[in-house]
Formats: sequence, structure tokens, C-alpha cells
Amino acid sequence: MAEIALCSLAQVKLEGRINTNDSDDLIREQLIPDALVRLNARTGREFMPHTTATHTFDVTSYLVVMENHDLRRAIRVTLHPEYEAIDLVPDVDYELDIDPLTGTAGRIRLAPHLNLMSRRARTYGRARLEVVGEWGCWSDLSEVPIDVNRAAILTVLSALEKPVTDLPGIDVMDPRPFAPARSGAGWDIPLDAYRKIARYDRNAIGVW
Repeated sequence: MAEIALCSLAQVKLEGRINTNDSDDLIREQLIPDALVRLNARTGREFMPHTTATHTFDVTSYLVVMENHDLRRAIRVTLHPEYEAIDLVPDVDYELDIDPLTGTAGRIRLAPHLNLMSRRARTYGRARLEVVGEWGCWSDLSEVPIDVNRAAILTVLSALEKPVTDLPGIDVMDPRPFAPARSGAGWDIPLDAYRKIARYDRNAIGVW
């Protein structure tokens, strides 16, 4: 069974020098998927999960940015899906901008021979592109690169320094008397963790 996480409980406990028989594993297990959500948001990526889904994107130019998504494989790409529904041919009508770090695409380049004008574009100033595909960088913990794995471990350990009332989505009844984490790089990601994933960050100026 696929383990949809950027790090494991065992890795967190080993890095934090936490006793293997410690009783607070329920809290740590909730912090692991929380770290995935925060790292996705911080970088504007879709590290996990690996899913097959349909997403639509606004089109205002021949370069379409698929914000917060990572396309592994395009199954069908349709321009103006709500009206004309033009199915595009790969390498003729469009190409994917592949990130060598992940092998996924965050942008689609449309060919200049395509007409971007549609009823929706005339009404709202933007056309639409529908993409059916496989999304997400990695499908299992075993595929996660070491730098992202380390960032996730450090993010979980940093969260363990916070009072439980400061942790969104954590369901426990016994608040812990820990002080808040002292380091941070915004969006609740510790600085040392962010340094490890900075090269994946689509929100950083100059990445595109």
C-alpha cells in the first residue's frame, strides 16, 4: 500500500531522538500529513498525492500556469471546454514545461496557431483550458527525494515545539507546555527546512 507522506513517524522519532515507546505518537502521526499540506502550500507545488483528475485553468496568453499543480502525464487537454471544446494534440498544439527536479509540469505552452478567443473570453476576458491527467510529483514515500524528506522531518519536529492550540487540525485534549518554535521562513515552515526545498519553490521570484 502506498504511503502518502513526505516522511515517516520512524524518521521523525529517529531525528528527534525520541524514545520508540513514547506515547505521543498520535500527535506526531497527525503532524506528518500536516507537514505535507504546508510544504505544498509553501512551494506552490503538488508533491503528493498522485491522483488522476480533471482541472481547469484560466487562459490569458499562450503560456498557461497551472498554479499549485504538478502534471505527471496529460491524458486529454481541451481548449474552450465549455463551448467549442477543441481537443489539443501534444507537440502540435501544446507542450509541457517539464521541471527536471520532479519530472512534472507546472506550465503548458500553447501553440501560436490556436485561437484563444471564445464566448467566455469575450465575456470575462479569459478563456479556459481543461486538463485531464495524472497529478502529483510522487506516489509513495519511497519516491520522495532526500532533501524534501529532510524538510518534512524538520517541519514536523518544529511543530512539536509549538503549543497544541497553535497547530491547525490537531485533535488532542491534553495541551503540551512547549514554547513556540523560534525559527521560521514564513507559512509556518522552519528556515532550515525551507533551505532544503528552496529549489522546488514556484512561489519564489525568478523560478519561472
